Amino acid sequence: MREKYTKEEAVKNWEKKKNKPSSPKGVGEFLKKKKGRFYIIGKCITMLLCSHK
Repeated sequence: MREKYTKEEAVKNWEKKKNKPSSPKGVGEFLKKKKGRFYIIGKCITMLLCSHK
């Protein structure tokens, strides 16, 4: 179950996350998980661009 935060706690937690630098490893993991979606979107864009002659 999700914890309830006061507004001050929520802002404090958000600021902590905001200032945390994203690691290249984390970005790589994210891209690996989304690789299939990026492939499909790329194919769709290619089809759209090539179909307009």
